[in-house]
Amino acid sequence: CAKDYRLCDVYTVLCDEYKTKICTELGLNADSSHIAVINNSEEQVEDVCFAKEKIVLFSGRFEQFSKRIDRLMRIWKKASGQIPDWKLILAGDGCDFKMIKDMAAEMELKNIEFLGFQSDMSELYRRSSILCLTSQTEGWGLCLTEAQANGVIPISFACTDAVKYILSPSGVNGFLVDCFDEEQYADVLVSLAKADAQYRLKLQKNVVEKAKMYSPTGIANQWRSVFDILECR
Repeated sequence: CAKDYRLCDVYTVLCDEYKTKICTELGLNADSSHIAVINNSEEQVEDVCFAKEKIVLFSGRFEQFSKRIDRLMRIWKKASGQIPDWKLILAGDGCDFKMIKDMAAEMELKNIEFLGFQSDMSELYRRSSILCLTSQTEGWGLCLTEAQANGVIPISFACTDAVKYILSPSGVNGFLVDCFDEEQYADVLVSLAKADAQYRLKLQKNVVEKAKMYSPTGIANQWRSVFDILECR
């Protein structure tokens, strides 16, 4: 990190917390313009569907090292009996797809569907009410901002500062669960699924508003400001 910092004209990070950590580790001035904070952008959805179905969605790579979908299988085992009218849909593919699918079969999980790779997620996001992420680590978590933009309420372990930034305040823009408390995660999932539809609608509208922070136009302007600074040096 120190070598990269010395070699670049501007060092960009995804959230303020990452900048603070780098400044602390390298003994840098936290006000230095040499480090720019620029979020990843997220396409805005023009016609968000708020008439959601009772679907819990996972979207991502089937790769155990970071994604830890085995946790979601155990969480669904704990939760599904309490919310029998809800369904878990998993969209994605990867090296551990068969292992996770076999695990679900061995655990005799109910109301679960594996779709494999999906080239277009728009319809799934349109229908789903809740998105679950159970990763060990996430540099940013694009599925979280995709969910927010589509009015889908995300739940995630508070595994990194960026995840905490995206979903904060917890209970307003999604839900953060202590790492890696599967019992607590299942309780949050069940509570949200059982909640009054008007409560979920309020959260859906909250997350859509949060996603506007990542609009491509706004993020492009932030990049333009960085290049303007470089031109003036």
